[in-house]
Amino acid sequence: MSTYIEQLVWSLIRTSFTKRTFCYLLLSLITVIIRTHIDAVTAYLLTPDIFILNSLVRIIISTILILNSKYIYDIVQRYTPEVYNLSRYLINNYNEKNFKRWKQKVNLTMCIYFYLVTYIIDITSISLRVTIIEYLICYIIVEIIDNIKKGDIKIFSEKQFSCLNNDDNIIEELIKKTENMNELEVF
Repeated sequence: MSTYIEQLVWSLIRTSFTKRTFCYLLLSLITVIIRTHIDAVTAYLLTPDIFILNSLVRIIISTILILNSKYIYDIVQRYTPEVYNLSRYLINNYNEKNFKRWKQKVNLTMCIYFYLVTYIIDITSISLRVTIIEYLICYIIVEIIDNIKKGDIKIFSEKQFSCLNNDDNIIEELIKKTENMNELEVF
């Protein structure tokens, strides 16, 4: 029974839909990695000595980059055929032996990369806390902007029009005002 289920799962995993979906996930991951590196490099280059100003600059840079991630994704999306070939290769050649080999290579690459980063930039627990707080503020700003765009948050409240006690005079006056405005627009 388990072999039949495994065969069914593998046949579903190897579909072109799964490969395309995995490809778009990889493209999104690449976009996030590039955006994070642009953010880190520009923030590192533009860091003033004043602590609060430094944090404000990093929040502004992060917010701008997050709101403009679409442009980074558009650039990364140019490499869709190559990323799709990679996703096909990974899915078609997945087995336990290859997985262990890929895991070792990825772990070694990440360890070397993070070693070099910590060699260049001194990372302390205080700098991590400050960075976490800056990103929280950044994402709160981005969420507020997204909610404003969606219309969930309204900056200017609309006046509510209500008729209490079936007062038809108010409605008739409103109709007359709109008719008068239409007549004025004709001239």
